[in-house]
This record gives sequence, C-alpha cells and structure tokens, in this order.
Amino acid sequence: MRGRVHRTGLLPLALLLFSTAALAQQTFELQGEVHAEPGVRLKWARALVTLQGAWTPFTAQTWTDLGGRFRFRKLPAGLYNLTAQFPRRGIRRESVDISASLADDRGRIRHTITLQPVPAQQTATVSAHQLTIPEKARKEYSRAQKKLSRRKVDQAVAHLEKAVQLAPHFSQALNNLGTIAFQRREFGKARQFFEQALKADPMAYNPLVNLGGALIRLNEFPKALQINRQAVEKRPQDPLAHSQLGRSYMLLGQDEKAVEHLSRTRDLDAGHFSFPRLSLALIHWRNGRREEAVKELEEFLRRHPDAPQAESVRQQLARQSLRPEGSRQ
Repeated sequence: MRGRVHRTGLLPLALLLFSTAALAQQTFELQGEVHAEPGVRLKWARALVTLQGAWTPFTAQTWTDLGGRFRFRKLPAGLYNLTAQFPRRGIRRESVDISASLADDRGRIRHTITLQPVPAQQTATVSAHQLTIPEKARKEYSRAQKKLSRRKVDQAVAHLEKAVQLAPHFSQALNNLGTIAFQRREFGKARQFFEQALKADPMAYNPLVNLGGALIRLNEFPKALQINRQAVEKRPQDPLAHSQLGRSYMLLGQDEKAVEHLSRTRDLDAGHFSFPRLSLALIHWRNGRREEAVKELEEFLRRHPDAPQAESVRQQLARQSLRPEGSRQ
C-alpha cells in the first residue's frame, strides 16, 4: 500500500469524502455559551464570537453578553466554523453542524465553547507590508464582511477586489477571495489567490493551510503533502491542518500516517467539518478493520445525522450488517 496513489476508493463510501451538497433551506438559531475554562462560564466580560460558513461564503460576528452567552439567528442548515476569543483569556475554534435533527422543536441548537490559551507561536506577528495597508482598503474589506453576513457574495467579492486594487499586498483580502473561490469550487483560482496572499505575507497562516486544501482538490497530492506538513508544524493544534495532512497521506497510500493525523483531527474537533471519520472509516475498511470502520461511521451519523452523506452511510452500514463476519466487499 505504501507509496501508491489512491484516486478511487474500495467502497462507495469513498465517493462521499468530497461531497458538499447543500442541505435543506430551513433556518435555525444557534444559542451558545462561552466558558473561560471547562465548566466555568465567562462572567463580567464580553468575548468576540465569529461564525463562518465551512462550505459556503458567509461570515458573521457578535459579542457575548456579560454571562458569556451569544446567539446567531436565521442560519440555513449547514456546517460552520465557530471562533470565540477574548484577550488574555484565550481562543477556541470548533465546527458546528446546524441541522434539523440537532435542533429542538423551535429550531434552536445549543453549543458550549471553552476558551484555550493561545500558544506563544500564534501570538500576532504582522509583517511590515500589512501595516502599510491604507485605510480605504481596510474599509473595503470591512464592507465585504458585512455583505458576507447578508450572503451577498458577489457584492462582497467586488469590495474585496477593490481592496486588493488599493493594496495589492493585502494578504487578508487575497485570502478571503481565495476562500470564496474555493467554496465556489473554483480551485485553480483559489490556489492563485492563496499563493498571492502568501507572497504578500509569508508569515500568514490562513493562506498556507488553505493552499494545502486547494492542492488536494487539484489532485496535486505530493505538493499538498508538503504544504500541509508546513501548516501542521506551524500550528500543531489546528484540526484543519491535521485533516488535510491526513487526507494527503491517504491519497498517497500511506495509511498509517493518514490515520495518525485524521485521528488527531477528530480528537481536536470531534465534529470537524472535513468529516475525518469518513476518511478513517475508508482506511479501516480497506485494511480489514471492519469494527473500527463501523464505529467511525456510527459516530459520524450521531454527530451529522442530516449531512449529505448520511443516507449513503446508513445504507453502507445496513449492507455490512447483512454480511457474515469476515466476508469482504
């Protein structure tokens, strides 16, 4: 197995790994609470909470109240990235699945997020180029974020493009353009934006890890492996970096290393939007570890019961339950 590129899997499950089909357009409310440490509610201070679409262009921000509570209303079903941060108290990023099966009868989904200390290597260091971005360009970037909060993506792109015209070295705006292109499945275009963002600010992390994802989608697996290794070295606590590095190893046929990093993704963010459990299940199945594969699939369904892949996963489990122990597909 080692060293062989896997472009197709051994199971129908393999076809699910890159599915990003839209979910039903019912809207929901996310009600959350920020804890300063496990079990301790953030009190007498306000944390900034950011919600971003994992697979669709969207961003919104709010502040917690003095009890650490926050909410986002009128959210379409889908996968989101949730970030809570508070100066000197820490930061935390987690995936959140917004869907009917996880909501109460009033369409509310509740989520608690616990801040973690910011590693020293992640404290802000901004390149001199980024400090010279003119105020007009920053205002265009801010306008773009407001448009994204209203899901007016084309208008957001226009503001981001204007920001880059005003400041060609505006790495954050270039990365945002790349993210939108990626979510629109324009992977070649996304790669160009991420590379431009890194050229503008070689210290920037987001375009680095995003470039690793774009290279996977472009089937440039050896290059993706290299970039994703760099991302993991730079931020060893980022589940996305581990997920993409694990996926790179998997697609190159290095299953042992793939399992190591995909398992790390799962441990860092149990419901990560990249669905590492599907990749782990595929690896376990093709290596004859049926029980481990079934456990990953069952946990996937528990956490993502309405995902586009869920029904196919249920069918896969049903087929396996009808086979005698030890039989092969």
